[in-house]
Amino acid sequence: MYPLFIACAVVNFILMLIMVFFYLRSNNYPGFGHWTAGGGCIALGYLMIVFRGTIPVPISIVIQNFSFPLAGILYLSGMKRFLGLKEMFGGWYALPVVSALVSGFSIFFFDSAPLRAITMSLTFSVPHFLTSFVVFKNYHAIRSTFSLILGLEMALMSTVVIIWGIWTFITFGFQIFTGNPFQTGFFVTTMAFQIVITFSYIMLNTERFNRDLLKAEAALRENVEHLEKSLVEVRTLRGLLSICANCKKIRDDHGNWVQVEVYVRDRTHADFSHSVCPECAKKLYPDLYKGK
Repeated sequence: MYPLFIACAVVNFILMLIMVFFYLRSNNYPGFGHWTAGGGCIALGYLMIVFRGTIPVPISIVIQNFSFPLAGILYLSGMKRFLGLKEMFGGWYALPVVSALVSGFSIFFFDSAPLRAITMSLTFSVPHFLTSFVVFKNYHAIRSTFSLILGLEMALMSTVVIIWGIWTFITFGFQIFTGNPFQTGFFVTTMAFQIVITFSYIMLNTERFNRDLLKAEAALRENVEHLEKSLVEVRTLRGLLSICANCKKIRDDHGNWVQVEVYVRDRTHADFSHSVCPECAKKLYPDLYKGK
């Protein structure tokens, strides 16, 4: 089993580095940092198993049983942030604390590996189930195949971990390093799940960025078209206009003769307020301007 745990630790550490690379080098959305931290917690949990003995056993067990459930909480919180949903209740962060306290209690008062395993599996699986529920419930907001894959993977991961926890509880003399086909199959399966979950997170973020980029390009094209249309209208006003020598109407692009103020108003932001100049006032109202 020890080589398998080394493989799990190495794979999850590489997955964490990939997430960190995308977090630092690409445009990411709220929640991606939580997913990256969650992957780091998974890697840390496996490292604690690998270095058990090199690191004092109680410390490695407590950290392991704290980091795995914390990963589930970070995944759930990250998904809520990514979807723009209401912030997760802070009390959820008590789950990894409970798992760590139970593991510490079992170490110092009675050594029970099954109790630690079932506690960790439950505190790990609950937030994973909730993440799956949130993904499927809000599929209309994402509409991505990767969201369906992620939701399914989260649900399957939770189911497998709970089955493993129950198995450890009903298996006599269970120890984490006990080698058997079920135990081997469990850790190989969870490692495969973690690979798919990690890349689903990356593809969700990338797909959303590409979708937003297309929307921005469409909006930019619309603005350019609007500006080009406005520029054409401004150039029309600067060109040679046909104006009636008598009534001063202007012929527009469709051959219609319209008042000067109508023509200008329809092609600029200017408007007209009618009044009478002094010279015209004298001609139109001579009685009012006698002696002036």
